[in-house]
Parts: sequence; structure tokens; C-alpha cells
Amino acid sequence: MAVITVAAYKTIVDDYSAALAQLAGLATNYYNAAYVVLEYNSFDVENDLLTTFYNAYTTASVAFNAQPQSVVNAVRALQNHVLAKGSVTTAGVTFGDKFSSINDYYADNSVDFPVSPGTPYFTEEFAALSQQAGHTIEDAYIL
Repeated sequence: MAVITVAAYKTIVDDYSAALAQLAGLATNYYNAAYVVLEYNSFDVENDLLTTFYNAYTTASVAFNAQPQSVVNAVRALQNHVLAKGSVTTAGVTFGDKFSSINDYYADNSVDFPVSPGTPYFTEEFAALSQQAGHTIEDAYIL
């Protein structure tokens, strides 16, 4: 039974984590622009611009922080794939047993996903996305 490699899994996670971080940063840029208008401290400038700029920020914040269902579905498919197709390995011997949770998959691949002080792997954003997809990542694995 073919299963994605741990290296490929980590590459996908890294790509999704980077995308989530970039999207979160976009909303911040809109906030900063609204703040420039607020700091101008002029009635005419604030009257003409502040509401519109703030509305742009709040709209962008909602749009960029809520992941499209297709993104959630892709993460769900990834997590389901490694759970359904992966096999438990003990002392280098692969058994037919399946993983009961995504955290079991990480524990079985502890070289790639070490859980020790200062070595968690997943961003909070990816963990939240995985949670939306129905797969909770334990805090020990989250940066």
C-alpha cells in the first residue's frame, strides 16, 4: 500500500504553514494603513478615510483568517491518507496496524517529529487548520 513519505508530508505542511503565515500578515498591512490615517490627527483626513480604511482591514482580516473549505479538505485528506495508508513501525519492523490518531503517526516517526523541549514542529496556524479538518495535534508538537 503506497503512502506519502514523511519528507513529502513535512514539505506539504511547511508549504501550508508558510501560506497561512503570509495570509495572516496581509491583514496586518491593512490595519497598519488604517492606523496611519488615524495617527494623522486631522478631522478631514479621518472623516474622509478612516471608516473606509478600517472596513478594508476588517474585511481583509475575516477573508484571510478564515480558510476556504478546499484548504481544510486538502489538510483533512493529507491527515486521513497517512492514517489510513501508513503502518506502525517498531524497531524497524513495519506492522499492518494503522495509526489511531495523527499524534500516533508523529510519535512513530519521532526522528522526524521529535517531542522534546524546544523541538516542536507545527505552527499554531497549521495545528488550528488540522483541528478544523478533524485532526487535533497535541500541544507538544506545536511551536
